[in-house]
Amino acid sequence: MLLSLALVSAPVLVIAGLSASGIVALVQGQPLVWAAEPVTLTEAIGMHDSGEVVRQISLGVNPNARYDTWDVLKRYQHVSVTPLEAAVATRELYLFDLVVAHGGLVTPENAPTLQCFAAQERATDIAEYLAKRFAQPDSCDGRKLPW
Repeated sequence: MLLSLALVSAPVLVIAGLSASGIVALVQGQPLVWAAEPVTLTEAIGMHDSGEVVRQISLGVNPNARYDTWDVLKRYQHVSVTPLEAAVATRELYLFDLVVAHGGLVTPENAPTLQCFAAQERATDIAEYLAKRFAQPDSCDGRKLPW
């Protein structure tokens, strides 16, 4: 009798704990069990976490601001980059498209820098995407790139 009670109560306690964690997550935005580490928008892009990218932007994070990124895009270094620059650093067109689709602006002002950065990082798909929409800059000399 005691053994069967112990075998039944353990799963019930686990289910109750996970349920409580889920309720706390709904109310406070962060579960009790396996809480997410806070990341900046650019870190989420660097980690190829498209769900976190969409979540942050939908909660009001600006897809055109500059964010600190630690040890994701450049090993053991802090860099301050925009989400579009972070997407170029990943060399993944789908991440670049994701940022653009959610409000990241590619303008005549930032397109030359993004094109030079894409060339430097060998992000050929992104470079082609930008070349179809904007004229190539005459030179990248003197242009301030993230690194």
